[in-house]
Amino acid sequence: MNRTLVWSDHESLALELARGARSLGSDPTVREDRHVAMAVFGGPLPVALPSPADQIVWISEASADDADWCVDALCEVVARTDPNLVLVGATKLGLEVAPRVAERLSAAYVPWSVGFDLGAADHTATCTSYAGAGQTTMTIRGDRIVATVAPGVLGGGGDAPETLVESMVVAPRQRRVVVLGDRPKPKGASLAEASTVLDVGQGIRERADLSLIEQLAGLLDAQIACSRPLAAERDWFPEWLGLSGARIKARLCLTIGVSGAIQHIVGIRDSQVIAAVNSDENAPIFAQADVGVVADLYEFLPVLMRRLTERGVAGVKQS
Repeated sequence: MNRTLVWSDHESLALELARGARSLGSDPTVREDRHVAMAVFGGPLPVALPSPADQIVWISEASADDADWCVDALCEVVARTDPNLVLVGATKLGLEVAPRVAERLSAAYVPWSVGFDLGAADHTATCTSYAGAGQTTMTIRGDRIVATVAPGVLGGGGDAPETLVESMVVAPRQRRVVVLGDRPKPKGASLAEASTVLDVGQGIRERADLSLIEQLAGLLDAQIACSRPLAAERDWFPEWLGLSGARIKARLCLTIGVSGAIQHIVGIRDSQVIAAVNSDENAPIFAQADVGVVADLYEFLPVLMRRLTERGVAGVKQS
């Protein structure tokens, strides 16, 4: 029997994966022989009907924001259900949990999966690559696959004729990570709604230099965003633009000191106009920009602001 286990910390995505799992495989006999189990962490005891899963494994106690606990719990459910394929929702938590589960189980790992061809023997999986610019097809050797799947990828199947609901308890392991405290994420205006965005990168040498960017933002009525290193490594901003961050659809995105890695381009490529300022004429950002300026930003920006002031240029308003 071909067995599939699905889990996501988002209930709607978990149900979507369970329905999609029922239709996986080009061989009809393989599809008919598929058993779909769904792991549910926390909350009230699930109601069995209607359900896309043949089996629901419920763990009453849950730490939804604790990746260590989720890894332990999912591995325990795998031991209970013995699946050939484990589908994990490609959420922020799921993308952290899935590769750790694959490593612990010595299973093949397929990130950002968009399709599977599961046969009686050989299996292939297709996943996005190069930040969504291409696709890669893999031939899987091994008895178990762990894959992450984004919403809207798998086609829907029907509900199971009968669902077995069972509960289990996960024995906590000693934690390797200790949470010392929490602090609220600073709230600001939504980048997704911004008409003009100043996108700053590692070309900004010091945090104090952001005052220069803030002056320019005031002239252009723009919002300030950044590449991942400035938020994740320097802790200058609460979020960043890119594949793992926010995405914008600005009328004007002015990148300042941004190199232009493909992971970052994903976050800004839907902007109507991309302008770039970088001192390196070979920076990848120039291949993506509509307008490019090769210059030292510390010399160029004061000149730009003086010209904007002299000409009375106002911000780019959303029409």
